[in-house]
Amino acid sequence: MKTFEEKLSEQPLRATPAAWRAEILREARTAAAQQNMEPTAVTGWRSWLWPAPRAWAALAACWVVLLAVQLFVGTPAATAVAQVDAPRLALALEAKRHTLLELEAAVVAQQTPRAAPRLPRGASGWLREEKGALPC
Repeated sequence: MKTFEEKLSEQPLRATPAAWRAEILREARTAAAQQNMEPTAVTGWRSWLWPAPRAWAALAACWVVLLAVQLFVGTPAATAVAQVDAPRLALALEAKRHTLLELEAAVVAQQTPRAAPRLPRGASGWLREEKGALPC
């Protein structure tokens, strides 16, 4: 069975009617002339923003809103209080560091296995008993 493309290739080509051809060419020339009249080379910042001017405008509007909120909501008094509290914060951080070092030392001391106390032994390797008690 023949495919559509094979059937189509067997069809004879007909010439385009002269009126259609003239109309198509006239429209193409008009479009080309209008395209040549428009500036094709956009320079400067316009060429950078051209692919999506609405998106860039929306982004700029968001930045303006954020800047306005920052200027009107942010208080300089909060910044001054933070600078005054800096020495207290440094002392608190030093105390925290000291506490962490103590805690780490305690954990290390707990994790180290303690050796059993060694009892003194005599030359033969046996424990010596003196008066029924082991020497310390």
